Amino acid sequence: MSKVINLPRCLLSSGVRGVITVDMIGRIPVPSTLSREVSVVVSVSGRAQHPVGRDIVEFQAVAPGRGIIRKEAHVQQFRSSFNAFLQQLFTACARVLHIHPATPLSASIEIGRTVLPKAFEEVHIWEWQAPNWKSALRLK
Repeated sequence: MSKVINLPRCLLSSGVRGVITVDMIGRIPVPSTLSREVSVVVSVSGRAQHPVGRDIVEFQAVAPGRGIIRKEAHVQQFRSSFNAFLQQLFTACARVLHIHPATPLSASIEIGRTVLPKAFEEVHIWEWQAPNWKSALRLK
């Protein structure tokens, strides 16, 4: 059974067990312990719809928008921040990730490059096809 994550920024709604939002700058840390299987919502080019059924950790830009990544320096900042975020997830005992991205192509590529294949047992990538998330890729 999933546990509800009780943090000051934890948001609870119907069907969503717990939502933690971590900004790209890393001002809000990932909790020290998480469920083994978590949904990772990545909101960079827009606000991604939260999936239902698992604990959710959201990695988001301070101000998500379509033009947020405009140059190589922005890609490098995203890569560095997202890699640190993944390391925090691993340290918190998450081993199966369900990634739900709202990202530009450059950030999506960096997500694929930074996923730690030896750290996580499975990585599921989901694609938004309104009104639902559809499974797009499973890495095991």
